[in-house]
Amino acid sequence: MRESNDRSYKVSLVYTVIWDGRDRDGRMLHSGIYIVNMEIGSFYRESKKIVLTR
Repeated sequence: MRESNDRSYKVSLVYTVIWDGRDRDGRMLHSGIYIVNMEIGSFYRESKKIVLTR
């Protein structure tokens, strides 16, 4: 692997999302593994796996 001399850099974005463990209809969800999809406009999309424990 070579070291790059490129001086460009990425801008790091930090977002905090608070989820109360409810679905879209306000019902409490069971413990389990859930996939969170986050989209910001048309330029950013990310999916993360989270574990909900009760």
